Amino acid sequence: MKPFLSLNCFLFFIFFSINSYAQQFITQGEAVLVDPVTYRITPSLGGRTGMITNLYPVNLAQNFTINFRIYLGVNDPGGADGLAFVLSNVCSPTLAPGQGLGASGIPNSIIVEFDTYNNGPTTNDFDNDHTGIYADGQLNAGGNIMDGTGGQAVCLRSSCANVEDGAWHDVTIRWDYLSASSQRISITFDGELRATSTRNHIAERFANNTNVFWSVSGSTGASSNLQQFRVVDNNNNNFAVCSGSTVTLNAPTLGSNYAWTGGSTSTTNTATYTFTSNATISCSYRDYCGVNRTVNFTITANPNPVVTVQDINVCELNPPPLRATPAVPGTYNYAWTVPAGATNPGNVASFTTLVPGAYTVIITNPTTTCSSAPATGNVITAPAIDPVFSSVPDTICRGDIMSPLPLTSDNGITGTWAPVVNNQATTTYTFTPAGTVCAYTKQVTIVVNNIPAADLSSFNKICRGEVITLDPKATGYDLTYMWQDGSTTPVYNATTPGTYSVTVSNGCGSTTVSATLTLGVCNIYIPTAFTPNSDGLNDFFRVMGASYIRTFSMEVYNRWGQRLFSNTNPFVGWNGTFKGMQQDAGMYVYHIRYTNLVGEASDVKGTFTLLR
Repeated sequence: MKPFLSLNCFLFFIFFSINSYAQQFITQGEAVLVDPVTYRITPSLGGRTGMITNLYPVNLAQNFTINFRIYLGVNDPGGADGLAFVLSNVCSPTLAPGQGLGASGIPNSIIVEFDTYNNGPTTNDFDNDHTGIYADGQLNAGGNIMDGTGGQAVCLRSSCANVEDGAWHDVTIRWDYLSASSQRISITFDGELRATSTRNHIAERFANNTNVFWSVSGSTGASSNLQQFRVVDNNNNNFAVCSGSTVTLNAPTLGSNYAWTGGSTSTTNTATYTFTSNATISCSYRDYCGVNRTVNFTITANPNPVVTVQDINVCELNPPPLRATPAVPGTYNYAWTVPAGATNPGNVASFTTLVPGAYTVIITNPTTTCSSAPATGNVITAPAIDPVFSSVPDTICRGDIMSPLPLTSDNGITGTWAPVVNNQATTTYTFTPAGTVCAYTKQVTIVVNNIPAADLSSFNKICRGEVITLDPKATGYDLTYMWQDGSTTPVYNATTPGTYSVTVSNGCGSTTVSATLTLGVCNIYIPTAFTPNSDGLNDFFRVMGASYIRTFSMEVYNRWGQRLFSNTNPFVGWNGTFKGMQQDAGMYVYHIRYTNLVGEASDVKGTFTLLR
């Protein structure tokens, strides 16, 4: 059999670089287009059949999904007969009335039925509204190729509820190309997967022809129902473009004798137009089946918005907003291009900026997606003057007499200061320029220095080998240090007994403090008990005086000689557990080896008590 020619044409939007395939259907029998997206397949009369065929082929060697909606009428019981979805490569199928659903007998086909009438077991029917997947037009058990049903049809809904209910129902036909020898078709009705068929359909149904066409058919017999189909995924050849857009229309490539309206002289399957107003374009040609066809395109040319941006002159400290003004008020999206160093404001109509230069905006109508030509406004900034006050001191000593702060800067800016001068505490003063002069505010911090304070009284003992860092913890500004040996560092490392002194000075005076270090007794202490009860007090068995230890190891044993704990860090102790288990209260043995700061080694053994 010859395959149908795709009479489908599509739009390729050069400006937006988007392929858009128009949806077109051939109608047969009673089928008729009732609005841009709805086809009546049969009227509510007996003995009627209809079919619509989508002229754009689907490729069975690729995955695809087809979504649509169907309306199966309101007559139940007594309504008939239902609709069918057909994949076929037959040029001119003959419509089948009544129980044939318009599709029975079509060879080289896969048919999915939406059957609403029980014509008896010979047609694989039953009382509930049902579906099945059939091969080569055989709408019976012998033609049923559904997976896992043993040739039986299934209800359209899992609840087997009536679907002749005056409502639109969602249908998804999914094709999965699993391999060259296995493909699956599945039917989803109102969101429920109802049936699948997995076979080598390409070879068994279509003689390895991977280009087929899909149709929706329907019929009535002695009973009747209004049965309809509605497009979901497209706009049925009604396209909206932006005025001035260049558009290429494409007719199917399998045709011949192409002729285009609208001023195009193209004799091929493509023709290019620039639309500045609404238009209807037709392409006529002879399809692969030898039938003369005409496809119409309705083009709506939406206007492009217009916008302006005015130049502004601003003081860089207080800029007015830069504003984009559409010629026609409305809701738009704003896309700005800003000069180097400026922050892009995003999708706003106006904003303030301190960066001079050219600012360009394009606005887009979110409903039509049409955009304006770029509009540019320039921001010209007057540089602000930074007041200079060379006579204001950086520091004073507490109690020094302070002169009033000058009300005019060295470079001629007048203004006022706040707060009032204070010779007792460090204070930051703010100068505010007067009037509308383009000048910065100025902050000046005057540091009030005290005579330094220092203290070494906490230092009085040193151990052999110990290094003590003497820190006088001096307070004040701009401090200098002089230790007894001429060192000028803020702290001093003492290693021997003796008297150490430091003089801490700044511009307001000096303070001298000293410390006398005597040789002390420095050793470790090993406790005799501990209480690991997590109260924060004495929770670990560990040595005291760890800072006097140079090398260290400790081991803890229970009364049977089992080692429970060991470590080499004198600051870490045993928490009373072994392998995560709390140990019983009682006596335990320790073995500690350590070397003190002067290298003297000790090896100590003893016992201690774990208390609970």
